[in-house]
Amino acid sequence: MPPWTPPLRLLRVPGGTLGRRILITGASGGVGRLAVQLAKAGGGLVTALTSRGDAEQDLRLAGAH
Repeated sequence: MPPWTPPLRLLRVPGGTLGRRILITGASGGVGRLAVQLAKAGGGLVTALTSRGDAEQDLRLAGAH
């Protein structure tokens, strides 16, 4: 399975991600960042989890809070 497959599944969540709380683990990596952006674009309330302390600002810019 390609690494971008799980984030793309966010597009097929029944009822969409609008207004849902979504936790993205490993959010500072490339696939995690894609998941943050897709969830935010779908109207989700995105919480990003990462072990990299320097990634906080970048993840906020990508749409996480």
